[in-house]
Amino acid sequence: RLVHPKDKIPARHKCGVIYKIPCKLCNKTYTGATRHHLNTRTVEQRKECETEASRRRTRAARQEAESSIKKSAVTPQGKTM
Repeated sequence: RLVHPKDKIPARHKCGVIYKIPCKLCNKTYTGATRHHLNTRTVEQRKECETEASRRRTRAARQEAESSIKKSAVTPQGKTM
């Protein structure tokens, strides 16, 4: 008897999600909705932030920023955080 016949899709591979991405590079939190994969949006956000902060960033700050992206949250559409 199958309890879960389908494998769960990891959050980073889901499309059409509402996201909240904390950014340690610029101390902002980005919240929004995307029709793309969440992973695509986090890469886009990282590139946007890196262009602004690339001259002032150190290796430690970059590693901290990468760890903050792993803390991103996803909520089902229609629900608030």
